Amino acid sequence: MKHFIPIITIFIFISSCQYLSKDGEWEKIELDKSELHFNSSGGEQTVTVLNYDRWWISGGYETTEYKDGNLTYRNYVYPQSSDGESANTYDILDGGWYRVVVPQKGESKKAVITVDQNLITYPRQATIQMQSGDAFTNIFIYQP
Repeated sequence: MKHFIPIITIFIFISSCQYLSKDGEWEKIELDKSELHFNSSGGEQTVTVLNYDRWWISGGYETTEYKDGNLTYRNYVYPQSSDGESANTYDILDGGWYRVVVPQKGESKKAVITVDQNLITYPRQATIQMQSGDAFTNIFIYQP
């Protein structure tokens, strides 16, 4: 019986340890909506992440194209931190005609997207890249 106590202790210890996921094994980010359609007047809409407590902006761009065999982004925009460069919250993004804010300095499950009025004669679209840990997703913006 003395020999079984250490074995049982080790078994209990191992089974009580929290599973640590490997890179790339994070649960896919689930959203309440991934496409936002604005009319030519613009407006504001909110997207909510359903399965993580917080997220941040990775970047935004209008379109992609291949040049010389490489994928390039048109009008790529990097996010900023509302508390300055050293904060690393990446909670704001200004794409010129569209803007994204993660409220509460990035401590939110929401992203608020604002689109300006479209005064040009062609449709606009943008992709917002979002991240939570090692999970990623895109929010697509369309405006006629």
